[in-house]
Amino acid sequence: MSISYLNNTSWEEWSREERFFCVSLYECAKQDIKGFAKLVSEKSGLNFSSEENWDLGFEVCLYRDVLSGLGKKISMTRFSPKRTFDLCLFSESKVVIIETKVVSSFSATDLKSLSKDKQDIPALLDLPELKRDSEKNPEVEVLAVALASSTYFEYQDKYGKKAALENFDGRITWNDIHDAYSKPLFERANSLYVPKEPRVAAD
Repeated sequence: MSISYLNNTSWEEWSREERFFCVSLYECAKQDIKGFAKLVSEKSGLNFSSEENWDLGFEVCLYRDVLSGLGKKISMTRFSPKRTFDLCLFSESKVVIIETKVVSSFSATDLKSLSKDKQDIPALLDLPELKRDSEKNPEVEVLAVALASSTYFEYQDKYGKKAALENFDGRITWNDIHDAYSKPLFERANSLYVPKEPRVAAD
């Protein structure tokens, strides 16, 4: 629906909020979660099996909500009460964290948090109250995927900033998402990142 004071367009044409794009992806992916798992597996290069039984979460406050559901106080544990993942794919053998960016960049804090998550999530899911089938799946594997603009990844590679992505196991672009779901919104998400000009050393 177009609005005159939005230059006869919709708010969708103006928003730069990353959660807006993320929830739009969630709504598409929920229609075929196994298909989304296959998309992430193939485009990220991780090539995990998409034939498992998969579930999908949005704005996943994993530690807080699992412990709350078990009647435990998170303040009495090692886990972060505020740690939230943009999207998570869950299967019996894996948790795939998908962190998204549109106009901003991944930070050193993001990387540090991911490193800790890869230790904390298996420990959380090993709680006896969760009744995980540990004989069939001895340990849940945690994978992290970065979803951002193709321009963002090209910039990181060109200017030697790969360390900004070192704790991610794979990457996918908003163009990959657009190709899968054919929504102009995702094509726009891919176009919004504008890299900063690299600093030139003085003579």
